[in-house]
Amino acid sequence: MGRSRLFDSLLIANRGEIACRIMRTAKRLGIKTIAVYSEADARAPHVAMADQAVCIGKAASSDSYLRVDRIIDVIRATGAQAVHPGYGFLSENAVFADAVEAEGVAFVGPRGDAISAMGDKIESKKLAAAAGVDTIPGFLGVLRDADEAVKVAAEVGYPVMVKASAGGGGKGMRIAWNEAEARQGYELSSREAAASFGDDRIFIERYVERPRHIEIQVPPRLVRVRVRVRVRANLNPNPNPNPNPNPNFLLQLLADAHGNAVYLPERDCSIQRRNQKVIEEAPAPGLSAATVRTMGEQAVAPPISPYISLYLPISPYITCNPISRWASRRSRWPG
Repeated sequence: MGRSRLFDSLLIANRGEIACRIMRTAKRLGIKTIAVYSEADARAPHVAMADQAVCIGKAASSDSYLRVDRIIDVIRATGAQAVHPGYGFLSENAVFADAVEAEGVAFVGPRGDAISAMGDKIESKKLAAAAGVDTIPGFLGVLRDADEAVKVAAEVGYPVMVKASAGGGGKGMRIAWNEAEARQGYELSSREAAASFGDDRIFIERYVERPRHIEIQVPPRLVRVRVRVRVRANLNPNPNPNPNPNPNFLLQLLADAHGNAVYLPERDCSIQRRNQKVIEEAPAPGLSAATVRTMGEQAVAPPISPYISLYLPISPYITCNPISRWASRRSRWPG
């Protein structure tokens, strides 16, 4: 087998700011860029910036940017050697990742099996635990009904977080302080999860009061690892009056297919509204170098990686390193 090499052409399966950012990086690397766009985006900046652009459907994303079949058609028509999904749209779609690689084209992102695993909180926590990462204690099985939820909550110890295994964005989550709230939380969370994600599976973990939400950037091609750690309950000397009810460290890594990985400086994202980050502060105040090092070392342990995240510009600014450039360099065309 010959040596793999950096690809010559890159299709960006996205639009807007992230598509433009990826294209700027690709151009600096001498890579031809191919845009896809909806009819409504015919005059969009990412279309004008690309070396080649192909329309893939009408304005609705369901008829354009989410159409795996049409993007695959563009790959074939243009001879694109690699595909970058950006964030959102198909970036966490395992079917898309597998379809791209089935064409013999490099996918600038994780394998389909990694996307599937990380899209499921129960499975991702099992993977993290197996890799030796500290996780919040809880029940890593699917709750059958409200009665089992009450039983498990008592075993885990109140307060607990009743949480959907699928999706994100704070949906399908309820804090329970007693049996009645655990029962109600199960019913409400399962219904919300079914409506939002088409998946009503629920599990329970211990609720960490007044945590800090600390993120570390680890520039597979891009790795995003959620690590929920008990110790962070003690990290906040001045607790936020509106604590984040979904405490976690979000660690992001730059890693390649050969087991090499590095993490970048941390960010404090504890100021949130409805489980959505409002302000990020970098570096995170009040964390010792030893704590950051421990978090980073745990971050590189699991073989996990979903996508370039929405707030990715922050790490390039504080490290003077464009992460999408590293991601592209670590993704090789098999031709």
